[in-house]
Amino acid sequence: MGVRRVLGLVIVALLSFFLYYKKQAVDMKTHKTKAPAHTQKLLDLYKNNPFNYNLDIKVVACKNPSSEVTICCHGYGGNSAFVNIVDKYNSFSGNLIGFNFFDHDINEHTDHTKSAYGTPQEIMPLLYLLKRCVCDLQLKLINLYGCSAGGGAIINALSALAGTDYDILLKELNIFKKDKQAILLALKNGVIILDCPLKSVQEIISFRGSDKNLKILESHYIKNNMEPLGTLRTMQKIDLTIFLNFEMPDTVLSNRDDQLFINEIMKINQGRTIISTSSDQGHIGYHSKLWENYKAFKTEQTLLC
Repeated sequence: MGVRRVLGLVIVALLSFFLYYKKQAVDMKTHKTKAPAHTQKLLDLYKNNPFNYNLDIKVVACKNPSSEVTICCHGYGGNSAFVNIVDKYNSFSGNLIGFNFFDHDINEHTDHTKSAYGTPQEIMPLLYLLKRCVCDLQLKLINLYGCSAGGGAIINALSALAGTDYDILLKELNIFKKDKQAILLALKNGVIILDCPLKSVQEIISFRGSDKNLKILESHYIKNNMEPLGTLRTMQKIDLTIFLNFEMPDTVLSNRDDQLFINEIMKINQGRTIISTSSDQGHIGYHSKLWENYKAFKTEQTLLC
């Protein structure tokens, strides 16, 4: 083979290599090829959402297509990147969804008078995602995982779905009676995990003392009857599988009202309630007993199938 022909073949190969990776780079920028087909629909939930802040939906894709989805609800000071922490627990099958609550990345310097904590606005993005996943994408199995304030938000969202007090609010998201029923059924097919959930701001103040920001948040929760512990005392009964975990000791929220919270959950949940306590990595972290119970439950479900 002549030298010129060899050089020509090398040039063609290099040019093809260059053009291929240039196309890949363009596809990465335009998100045309990087997301698997079964996760792109979840990423598209961000499009045309009704909120005036950055919802920042993140999806951690499962390796194989799955209809199971877990929505991860971050706590005070957190954001949608919380989903990456949950992913490291290596406990869920299916896709994981992370998103920003209105008060994402809040800190002590944030103007808390403008906070959505303890107001109906707080739970709107979670309800929106549930509606889109179940009613629009027709997903039949949804898990909810919430830590700290994220767990409190889940309680208030469940109250909105189980009762009628929030129906005017839900109509703004095009959620009606049949949609609420469909969402609750999808949640019944999955699990609800409340990991060191917020019980009340009053409990925090009793433990850590009061400050201006806590007093503001307390007033929001009390004014709107959205203290999670209080919500449990008045909400309609539900029929779900609930995992409830408390860290011992919880140096952020305290453990004063843990038993009261357990008692109220047991009263309103007609499904299965699995309770654990752990002493591992503090308020936020991998709580071994919780995930031990969860994995045992999943194994049991597999055997039953």
